[in-house]
Amino acid sequence: MSANQSTAPALDFARGGAFVLLACLAFSCAPRPGAGEFISVHVTWEPGVTARCFVVRATGEGRAPRTTRPMLRGTGAAPLDVAIFRDDAPAEVMLEALGFADDACLEPTQEHSEPIAASFVKRVAETGLELKVLALPIVPGTDLDGDGVPTPEDCDDGNPLIRPGLVEACDDSFDNDCDGAIDCEDVDCNHGTCAPGRICLTMRCAEGACSNSVDDDGDGLIDCADPDCDLATCGAGSACRTGTCIRGGTSWPYVPSNFDPALVPEADSGIVVDCLDLLLDTQPVPATFTAIGCSPATILPAPGALVQLSFGEAVLFSASSLFIDAGARLTVVGTRPVILAISGDATIAGELLLMARATRAGAGADLNCAGAAGQSVSAGSGAGPGASGGAFGSPGAAGGAGTPDGGTPPNSTSPVGSPSLTPLQGGCSGGVGTGAGGGGRGRAGGGLQVSSTRGLVVSGLIGAPGEGGGGAAVGSFGGGGAGSGGGVLLEAVSLRLTASGRVLALGGGGGEGSSTQAGNPGAPGNRTSGAPAPGGSGGSSRGGAGGAGASQTFPALAGSGGVIQAGGGGGGAGVGRVRFNVTGACSFSAGALVSPQPSSADGGCR
Repeated sequence: MSANQSTAPALDFARGGAFVLLACLAFSCAPRPGAGEFISVHVTWEPGVTARCFVVRATGEGRAPRTTRPMLRGTGAAPLDVAIFRDDAPAEVMLEALGFADDACLEPTQEHSEPIAASFVKRVAETGLELKVLALPIVPGTDLDGDGVPTPEDCDDGNPLIRPGLVEACDDSFDNDCDGAIDCEDVDCNHGTCAPGRICLTMRCAEGACSNSVDDDGDGLIDCADPDCDLATCGAGSACRTGTCIRGGTSWPYVPSNFDPALVPEADSGIVVDCLDLLLDTQPVPATFTAIGCSPATILPAPGALVQLSFGEAVLFSASSLFIDAGARLTVVGTRPVILAISGDATIAGELLLMARATRAGAGADLNCAGAAGQSVSAGSGAGPGASGGAFGSPGAAGGAGTPDGGTPPNSTSPVGSPSLTPLQGGCSGGVGTGAGGGGRGRAGGGLQVSSTRGLVVSGLIGAPGEGGGGAAVGSFGGGGAGSGGGVLLEAVSLRLTASGRVLALGGGGGEGSSTQAGNPGAPGNRTSGAPAPGGSGGSSRGGAGGAGASQTFPALAGSGGVIQAGGGGGGAGVGRVRFNVTGACSFSAGALVSPQPSSADGGCR
């Protein structure tokens, strides 16, 4: 026997038994008519195949079936190759690949390929025949690979390295998180390592090491000369700009997101918040502060500077340190997200909230949300449907139908924006319930970036909750869709969350539809736990209840339909986005809570 891979033995009909040895002795081993002819076979398998070992079985007319030696399945998806020689076998045989549960190919799994007729050839350039082993139908709820996720939620129940909820590995050719995208094609891999010296950029494996004098991606361009390295770190305090490694004007040990540290003046004072509630409104220029219950220890930053993003703009505050005292609260409202550029340590022991307040949307909310916020529709001749919830990090749910003949509720909404939060933005609001008395839209959580040159400690709350959808007024109107959670981006050399630390960006619950009674509003995104926000209910005897908002574990729920000339409930909203970019160590104490699941840059809190 011979093989073209060490794990792929060849099968030869005329070699391997005492009969052949006796024939050679009797007839001087004269050449057979089929000498030198072969079939090249590639064994592949569908996702979900559980077999660890494969053999190829060949059956010829008038011959007993013969099989190859065992071929072990590797950790990757590369096919197993085998050459089958003819010698005195028939010119045509039936080939079939068989799967086994053990390494010795003794315990059959009943997984096999379709039998295929094949002819022996002499051509060296033969491309080969593919035998694809098919997965067996699996009863829903079965967890074959023991990873805790059953079929059909697990897109490959034969591989424990693949299931929803896993962090996408960017270099293994698997769709680890079952979202339909592999390695750099998955947006979760943005800036993730995909090969030595390379990272994922614009959904491809690009130059990533920008100070090693090596053309890592083989495109003929080295370090800063490669456009892939634009703004990347090329040395301590330096970054690639216009093809050159420039020393920045600050002491930043990494290149922060969404702003150029060389354009930020060195701060000579810190920010200290020990107020009962310090309100920062980013709508006016310059942004304004309104203080409630502050002591003389409070130190406010200088007026913020506007930073242009690829869409919209953010307000940037520069300080030498940041401290929000336990019991203190900084609440950010307005249409622009906020960047806190801290050239020192940052500690958040109190609350830092980015949320809807009064008539304003959450800070930085609703940018680039075209088509994402729920849209109400005509009610026709009956009661009105509820509106959809907003989407950001996960889908928002559809509203419920008004009945009878209450029109068609809007569809669910799709996630928007980038997991990297570049550009920085908040979430997306929900839609307005149908009719003049329809429930108001739930406004979205805002956008925040804290970039520290040293350590960042969170022992309090950073929250970007979405607002609940409004309940409909009396008169059979639809409930309002909830607002999604916002965006939180934390960057530092080190990040520590204590047992009481929380980073939450959850969507709100949809508003209740009305009948002869008004509907109740949905609850805002949770600020104390990762539980879903409930939709409005109990206010109207026939109006549909609002759908619950999304959590890290559960998707947003659609609003319920109205009953007997009543409006439908509004849809629950999706979660926001949380991202950690940390160049050094991360430490999360037991009890610390982050929801939704954070994405992270290479080396950051994986």
